[in-house]
Amino acid sequence: TATITVKDKKANKELSITVTVSPTGTVKAMEIKALASGKLTLNPSEKSQEFQITGGKAPFSPESSDPEVATAEIKDGSKLVITAGTKQDEATITVKDADKGEITITVTVKVVKDIVLEETDVTIGTGEPAEIGITDGNGKYRVVEFTSPLLTSVDIATTDDEILIVAGPDAGSGTIKIEDSEGKTASITVTVEKLNDIEVEEDVALVAKATKTITITNGNDRADGWRNGRDGYHHRPGCQG
Repeated sequence: TATITVKDKKANKELSITVTVSPTGTVKAMEIKALASGKLTLNPSEKSQEFQITGGKAPFSPESSDPEVATAEIKDGSKLVITAGTKQDEATITVKDADKGEITITVTVKVVKDIVLEETDVTIGTGEPAEIGITDGNGKYRVVEFTSPLLTSVDIATTDDEILIVAGPDAGSGTIKIEDSEGKTASITVTVEKLNDIEVEEDVALVAKATKTITITNGNDRADGWRNGRDGYHHRPGCQG
């Protein structure tokens, strides 16, 4: 509080004015924590996503640079609602508050596919390779996790359309988790079985056109088999190996 006095010397008069200044406080800057990166990817015609606005001064007003790509509106005073359109492209959503604060979000609308694998449960023998086909996804696949206390010697690699597995000498099971360029994930359970050597009952010597039944006394009878092609081994489920 302060007093301002104005004097008129000729008229010998004065006027006093009391001025009171009240603190207004500091308004926190507008923020959307869930969109701190300033980027959002949506599928075409995806259901709306809501984001809480904190700080800033209401009312908030959003605007889209291309409503065919994405639209935005304010719900319940402080929730930003973003909805994908039908056009696959990029749009900028700009949110302004009453104090001229501003936030921009780049919204990308494109088809993001789930990862689809030919198989999600694989059984192979020790030392055997496997190729698991990736039939759908978003590319740039990588292994992000391999959970197994036993299968420490398994080699895993990925290509644009396959997961390559080579079992080591240890038997056991584990789970392989892969991720693509859009953050989609898929998992495969791998079981490695110890393979037995094939043994027969006896050695056989045959003359021309003669036949003889030979009993196999040891080996491996598995529901999953493998065929040896020109480009390596390929998994062939449902056959006897």
